[in-house]
Amino acid sequence: MNRLGIKFFTHATTFDNENGVSTGSLDVPISPLGKRQIVNLHEAIRKDVFHKVFSSDLVRALQTAKGALGDRYEIMTDARLREINIGDLSGQLDSFTGPLSSEYIDKPYPNGESYDDVEIKMRSFLKNAVEQNPNGRIAIFAHQAPQLALEVITKNLSWKEAMNNDWRNSGSFQYGWEYVYEG
Repeated sequence: MNRLGIKFFTHATTFDNENGVSTGSLDVPISPLGKRQIVNLHEAIRKDVFHKVFSSDLVRALQTAKGALGDRYEIMTDARLREINIGDLSGQLDSFTGPLSSEYIDKPYPNGESYDDVEIKMRSFLKNAVEQNPNGRIAIFAHQAPQLALEVITKNLSWKEAMNNDWRNSGSFQYGWEYVYEG
């Protein structure tokens, strides 16, 4: 059994985040506040060392990765790290779409996907990552649903537990979260 050390980074703030819009898997850019956050992240992790760096292929995650790491690493994009596709609710105000909903754990959002779908993609990604980097340490730049999937997979939590314990509920941001995947 191989172990994979993971440092997970969430993307910096976007215009949609600031405006209370549920983006899902839409591609939106980082806001000026997000750009300042990236500078702070760059300083906070400048001594971190990784064997490989992966990012969602959505611009907000890739822009965060490139800004935080500069040219220290090749950044490999992977669509399996994308935010959950919330289908018809994409681009709607958060007040309309509501908070994370356990209703969509095993049932897809209308014309979108479920959290179980995100977990399947994340398990596939992790299986490949540990095969390519046995006993290594990687960085992942991605989104809320993939991070919650990591909580489910690496800490053996239910989706409801992961959603309830999400750092976004308490505002307890940090510059990266550590996980260990054994596969």
